[in-house]
Amino acid sequence: MMVHSAVYKRTVKRGLGVISLSLLVLLIVFAGALRAEAEDVVFAPRSDGAQVPLMLYGDWSTASCPPTIIVSHGLGGRENGLAYIGTYFSGRGYRVAVMGHKESGLPTLMRVMRTKGKDRSSVLGDPALYKARDLDVQAALAYVSRACRPSFLALAGHSMGAATVLIEAGAKTKVGVRGQNQFDAYVALSWQGVNAVFGEGAWSGIHRPVLLVTGTEDNGASGDYRSRLVAFDSLPSGKKRMAIIPNASHFDIGGRDPAVHAVIVALMDEFFTMIRAGQWRASTSRAADIRDK
Repeated sequence: MMVHSAVYKRTVKRGLGVISLSLLVLLIVFAGALRAEAEDVVFAPRSDGAQVPLMLYGDWSTASCPPTIIVSHGLGGRENGLAYIGTYFSGRGYRVAVMGHKESGLPTLMRVMRTKGKDRSSVLGDPALYKARDLDVQAALAYVSRACRPSFLALAGHSMGAATVLIEAGAKTKVGVRGQNQFDAYVALSWQGVNAVFGEGAWSGIHRPVLLVTGTEDNGASGDYRSRLVAFDSLPSGKKRMAIIPNASHFDIGGRDPAVHAVIVALMDEFFTMIRAGQWRASTSRAADIRDK
C-alpha cells in the first residue's frame, strides 16, 4: 500500500471557497487521501486518440461481467484517488475502474488557484473540461464492456466528478455537453447546485436511480451544503435519494476521513442492492439524514 501524507492548514471561509495555498497538496489528492493498491493500471483509448488511465479494483481476469462501477475524480485528482470506493466494492464482488481525467488534473487545479473572483467560474465552467470528461467516460465504458455489458453498471463521482455523473445521467448544461444515460444507477458525491455549468432546473430530465451524498460542512464556492439541495429538489420522483452526513466536509467525502468513507460506501451498497433487486425501500442508515423521492 502506498501512503502519501501532507501537512495542511484550513483557511476556508464559509460561502466563499477561499482556500489556503498550504491546502493545495491536499486538493491535489482530495479525490482520495487514502491509497490502496489496485490490481492494475490500464489505458483505454479515447475517440480522439488520447489515452484514459484506469485504476482497476476487483477481478478482471475472466470474461464474466460482474457488477461494475466506473468512478470519476474531482478537480486536481488522479486515477489513484477515491481508493476507498474501489477497495470496498472489490471486496463485495464488484469490479471498479477509477478514471484519470488528464484535462482536469493538477495543471487545471493550479490555474483555478491562481484565478480570483468571477474569473474562477469561467475556468471551472470551461466547456473543454467537460467535453474531455465525456470522452473519458465513453472510453471507460467501452473498456469495461469489451467482453459483455456488466450485469449492473454504475457511475459515481466526487465534486467535478459528481458533475460528470449528473451530466451523463441527463442533466442539462451550459457547457454544450449532453450525456447518454447509459448506466443503471448514478452516485454524485458533493454535487453542485446552480453554477457556471448548471442552470435552474437542470436536473429535471434525470429519470434513472440517483444517490446524492453531501455533508453539513460540505462548503463550496456557491455557499454551504444547502446550495446543493436545489438539484435534489429538481429531480423527478422515483428512486432518488439524498444523504446528508453530519459534520462531513468536502474533503472528508473526497478522501480524508475513513469514518465518513465507511458511511458513504454503506449508503452506496444499500442503494445498489435495492436497485439490483428492484425493491426500493426506506434506508436503514442512522449515520445520515436520508431523504427519498
